[in-house]
Amino acid sequence: MSGDVFGAIAAFLVELRKDPVPQDALPVPGRPDWYSAPLIRDLGLVEYHVGDTQPGQDDPDPGPDIFVARILRADVPDF
Repeated sequence: MSGDVFGAIAAFLVELRKDPVPQDALPVPGRPDWYSAPLIRDLGLVEYHVGDTQPGQDDPDPGPDIFVARILRADVPDF
């Protein structure tokens, strides 16, 4: 994985901590609570699921439950 892609993924994860559904995210049709969002610098797309956004008091992590399922890179040529 190139440094550009790694940096874009890290920036995306930081953005998700601020807002689990960023302004440029789109819902994935037929999959409730799943979203697709672009990586910075147009390096690809990320598909992810947003779970419980209001965790209970016993949850040690106060943020939403986010599962990144797929990263589609745009910088890899088609063969």
